[in-house]
Amino acid sequence: MITVVGILGDSLEELSSIARAKVLNAKTIIGAQWRVEALSRQLDISSVNLLSYPKPFNNLAETLAHVSQPCVILASGDPGFFGVTRYLSESRVDFEVVPSPSSVAYAAARVRTSWEHLVVLSAHGRDHEEFKKRVRKTVLDPSQGIAVLCGPTFPPEYVVETLQESLEPTDQVWILEDLLTDKERISGPYPKIRRYSPNSVVLVLRAQTGGAPPITLATKARSSLSAFDEERFSHPDSNYSKIEIKALVPALLQIDSLPFGSRILEVGAGYGGVGIAMSRLRPDLELYQFERNETKVATIRLNLQNFKVKSTLIADAFTPNAISEIKPRAVFFGGGGVQLAATTHKLAPRGTRICVSFVSPEEVSLAYEAFGNVKEVFSHNLIRFGDKEDRTRLVSSNPVFLAWNEF
Repeated sequence: MITVVGILGDSLEELSSIARAKVLNAKTIIGAQWRVEALSRQLDISSVNLLSYPKPFNNLAETLAHVSQPCVILASGDPGFFGVTRYLSESRVDFEVVPSPSSVAYAAARVRTSWEHLVVLSAHGRDHEEFKKRVRKTVLDPSQGIAVLCGPTFPPEYVVETLQESLEPTDQVWILEDLLTDKERISGPYPKIRRYSPNSVVLVLRAQTGGAPPITLATKARSSLSAFDEERFSHPDSNYSKIEIKALVPALLQIDSLPFGSRILEVGAGYGGVGIAMSRLRPDLELYQFERNETKVATIRLNLQNFKVKSTLIADAFTPNAISEIKPRAVFFGGGGVQLAATTHKLAPRGTRICVSFVSPEEVSLAYEAFGNVKEVFSHNLIRFGDKEDRTRLVSSNPVFLAWNEF
């Protein structure tokens, strides 16, 4: 007999007595590799054959025809809710189901909200364009939220990026990773862009379906868009261009005097702050950005959307020869170093304006030699010291150097 057992986490303790008995009596157990490996530490593996799901998954029916029975298929949560039940029924396999609560039910419970109004989508088995179309067709009216079952090809950071155009300023976004395991983690209601476990559920809660007050964090209202609106920039860590850099670089590149429709280029864009600031100041300019870090690329896309800026974003390392193809009138090197900027400068057409930021004092001499202008920039924070509230002082951060050519 083949039994599909729903299990959300990776522990036998989470199973009902009936489901646990099915697992303990099985001669063959099939499931996701990470879950099979976790259960192998809780079972007498000498008496059971542990198998991972076949690749491609469509070979499962053929695999089942040749395994020892009784056989247990470990499915996530409720196997009849975007699970393996549908596949087995269509394959005409004889089986029974012992379900567990859906991961969506657990996710809603973790943020203390009801989920009868959630529209549930699964990213499993879909290509990217198919998933995007499904999201666009999903109507998110004031009475609805959305839940997305993520997977290896659709991790939470990609799902959140895809959902961005459907979100309202008051929407909460929760990412619930590895539910009912020792790796469980909850991020929200406004999670940072970073890498998340693909074994996750993404919840979008609208004002009418939001979580309970004790778990909802207060945030500042979104202000009107400006070129240097720090509150609107997303950056998962502290390694980003501060407002002083965003303000100085456009001035040093003299973008106010560039011809209408000129191209500007940001190399090593990081989180895209400087390029976005220049585009906000001069919306007629055509922005190109290079960034090879995949996590940062996802954040750049989010920032571009937040600031309503269009960009040709190239998720790859920059090579100096690209300067002749793009033909920008102004280039900012936020990453890559002085040497790359200097090499690019030698290949750039006459009249190209170049500015590079760097933090190492060891590159100051090279920067002077290559560009002739170097500026040391500090960011300052106002902090309180002593017992009295009116006693404050300015504390500077580590300096950032800017080198540039004036024409």
